Amino acid sequence: MDHLEQTVAFSNALHKLINRYMAEFDLSRHAIVGVLEDKKLSMLLEYGVSFEEYDLEDLDDDSSLDSD
Repeated sequence: MDHLEQTVAFSNALHKLINRYMAEFDLSRHAIVGVLEDKKLSMLLEYGVSFEEYDLEDLDDDSSLDSD
């Protein structure tokens, strides 16, 4: 299987898993999305993705978060 086929297979398996849990448990879509978001953030942090903190009050309408 190439990378695209593996990605499609993973997506399909995840879709089936979500549908199974929605059918078998009393989980709302909000709860499922929250769990997925939590897992996504955990994975990003585990693999070393860092997040910068910005004070949005210091940004004016014409400025950008990029400092280029």
